[in-house]
Amino acid sequence: MDLIEPVANPSRSSFDVRRFAGDAGLAVGGALIANAFNYVFHAMLSRSLGPTNYGTLAALISIAAIMGVIGSAINVVAMRETARMWAAHDDGAIVGFVRRTAWYATGIGAAAAVALLAGAPLLAGYLHVAQPFVWLAFALYLLVGITASYARGAAQGAHRFGLFAASLITEAIVKLASALALVALGFAVFGAMGGLAIGSAAGLAVVMFAMARRRNVDKPAVVGAAVATDHLRLGSESLKVLAVSAGTTALVFLDPIFAKHHLDGQTAGFYGAAGTLARIIPFAVGLISLILMPKSAALHRSSRASLERVLQVTFGAGIAGSLFGLLCAWLVPGLLVRVMFGAQFGPAATILPLYAVDASLIAICIMGTSYLVAVGDYAIGWYVFAAVAAEAVLMAVFGLTPFRLIGIGIAANALLLPAIVTHTWRSVKEAPVVDASPSL
Repeated sequence: MDLIEPVANPSRSSFDVRRFAGDAGLAVGGALIANAFNYVFHAMLSRSLGPTNYGTLAALISIAAIMGVIGSAINVVAMRETARMWAAHDDGAIVGFVRRTAWYATGIGAAAAVALLAGAPLLAGYLHVAQPFVWLAFALYLLVGITASYARGAAQGAHRFGLFAASLITEAIVKLASALALVALGFAVFGAMGGLAIGSAAGLAVVMFAMARRRNVDKPAVVGAAVATDHLRLGSESLKVLAVSAGTTALVFLDPIFAKHHLDGQTAGFYGAAGTLARIIPFAVGLISLILMPKSAALHRSSRASLERVLQVTFGAGIAGSLFGLLCAWLVPGLLVRVMFGAQFGPAATILPLYAVDASLIAICIMGTSYLVAVGDYAIGWYVFAAVAAEAVLMAVFGLTPFRLIGIGIAANALLLPAIVTHTWRSVKEAPVVDASPSL
């Protein structure tokens, strides 16, 4: 009688459709739910605060997003490190890595908060936001948010997508409830920023507690020299990621800051509302990166065929999503503005269609740069830096109207896209060709 060999489980470094779909469902589905709560946050607070105060909140959130790239950088590095451990079935090393490096992430967040407070007097004058408690709440939000971003990155790389989703959803719900309660009590913009900080703390607690206590591992952790170099690797790699992430985030969030400076309070509020709606496109498309990045980090050193399959699926979905969002913004801008913000923000509908063009371009750019930093290709950072520098100078000098600001953004993003495509193509060709075909 012939012996039947046991069928091995698919390698973690191969492309498996069912596993990919399940992981994507958890990561993207959880982020979609969280983003739905985030837009409820904007919809309800814009009505409570009014155009002028909401314009202030939108500008502060833009600054938080730009400074938050520090968290995004250590998020990517933590994700890449734990993804490689996961691909090698070295689950035992993940818990130790998180425990050793979480303190460094917290220290980075604290340094960013101190830097914000040091620059607050200048920013307060430029943005016309003089309340000191607003800046204190902002600093706390930055500290906690950076640490939470690191922790979620570790969960992504470890393929604990359920935990990742739980953290995002918890943060979004707590943030909404806290901000609404504080604003209702009369704390206005300070209350909204306080709600952001409270929500981030809740999301951090969910993911960090679970990541640091996991015990079921495939094989024991390997410790030794790696312990001494964890913080060096986290720091040096984070600086490289930061250079790219800071640039792409600035391309998304520079214009509301200039709008707050150049435009009157009402117009800045309308511009902020249009931007909030338009940025649904890169935020929604960016959800795909939640699965693209850990999968690419795991596959780039193991299988070109599997990597190509992942890129085909994710970039195809990203382009389709961008086109759908653009179509909605052009066909029903007035309806979108009324549903989201109410009739008092009606003039934002004239700004939204062109803003959506800019947002669609940046969505594809962000997907490309997300892939490149996930696989450790940082050369694109020079192109991103040039685009940001040109955009900042042009917006500072010529961005005196909403449409000039948006036009400058469109030009910068369109010129950046060919460089991203070229670097992505080269990176894929560097991946090893293996004999085994990807698992289907």
